[in-house]
Amino acid sequence: MKRLNNSTNLWIAAGIILAGLLVGAGVCLSRVYSREAVIFGIMLISTAGVVYLFAVFKLSQTTYSHSIIFWIAAVGIFIRIVVWCYPHEFSNDYFRYLWDGGVTASGINPYKYSPAQVYYAKIPPKMKTLADKAGLVFANINHPFLRTVYPPVAQGIFALAYWIKPFSISSWRVVLLLFDISSTAMIILILRKNRLPLTWLAAYLWNPLLVVETYCGVHLDIIVGTFLLLFIYLLLEKRLIPAVLALSAAVGSKLWPVIMIFFVVFSTKLRKVIVPVILFLVLASILIIPLSSNLSSHNSGVAAYAKTWRANAGLFRLLEWLFDAPKHQLRPRIAVMILLLSFTCWRAIRARNILDSLCSEAGLVIFFMLLITPTLYPWYYIPLIPLAALTRKKYLLIWTTILPACYLTINVIPEWICMLIIHIPGWFLLSLSIWTLHHEMKGNSSNALGTQNSCYHPCPE
Repeated sequence: MKRLNNSTNLWIAAGIILAGLLVGAGVCLSRVYSREAVIFGIMLISTAGVVYLFAVFKLSQTTYSHSIIFWIAAVGIFIRIVVWCYPHEFSNDYFRYLWDGGVTASGINPYKYSPAQVYYAKIPPKMKTLADKAGLVFANINHPFLRTVYPPVAQGIFALAYWIKPFSISSWRVVLLLFDISSTAMIILILRKNRLPLTWLAAYLWNPLLVVETYCGVHLDIIVGTFLLLFIYLLLEKRLIPAVLALSAAVGSKLWPVIMIFFVVFSTKLRKVIVPVILFLVLASILIIPLSSNLSSHNSGVAAYAKTWRANAGLFRLLEWLFDAPKHQLRPRIAVMILLLSFTCWRAIRARNILDSLCSEAGLVIFFMLLITPTLYPWYYIPLIPLAALTRKKYLLIWTTILPACYLTINVIPEWICMLIIHIPGWFLLSLSIWTLHHEMKGNSSNALGTQNSCYHPCPE
């Protein structure tokens, strides 16, 4: 009983401190024109991440009780309400989401025109009317001379937000909340199905990076994370056709989950995966074709992102130096693709059809991708967080406290210093996670062999 009381007191204290830090961060960030206040707000968010990690590292020592589960849920709800009230001036991606949603909902092809073409190109009259209706949303779209980079499933979800309320950030947050609730429900289902303690729900609900980037930054990556979580669940259930449908939805939200098909390819016998893989390739092609139709145009957003985008890069900078990037712009990006495909195949081959192994290996692929990608932003890590919560691999969650440092590259500290702060710990944590996973698999294999040998009792002659 004493242990139970100590655990409860620990969780109450951690939840109060976490919530207090995020409230303080909101106060600081509300002073958007004060550089010092914004920096202090980012520091408070990172400190909240440290408190979160302290709670997560105590999870294995926590005795299950209904009061702790209730407290975990209450704090998770409260911090979402707090961050919902944060100012949204720190992100401008959502202007494009809202505009694309309006265009799609109006029956106009979102891939045909860039926002800038509204005023100087021959476009449908209702598109000009839509721009006038959008007002400040239209005026603040980032990279207006580029066509959209978001695939069809994302466009449908943007349209849903438009149908709830046109050009409203609140309606977009409601859509994100629906996916957040869906992820929470799936985590509860998977934890129960595998007879794991529900206290691990805190690793998802209390994560400051996920909450801040979803409800303040209002980025769509939680949508990708929800579809990937559904994909993993269905793959564990050996329901390959529904699994590839879920994966196709993830690819239709952002393109990079296409690499996860290797976990289907190596999941079972070849004859069982042929039909699901072919189905996925057909669906993925259908989803990608609208984006690829304007790759050769000068205002293609996908082409610009693939060829020239770079932000907070680590290893990619070294590859640029090795391949003499100014002369051979595509070579370092091709090298990144080869590295990513090789690493994904390696981890997919090693994955076993059990929760811990599959989630861990998929999480490592996402982690590796972000370390070598030309473009890294904190919200890109969101799809990994629910997987880390299910694997109970604490090392996969530590990076979430470091990634907010990406914001310091904006007129605060030199980018190369910030990259050292972000990428060196990242590679260390990835290596540690791989070593830990291999050590656990080796131990499990030895235990299984020992059990098998101990069950063999030769009959006396």
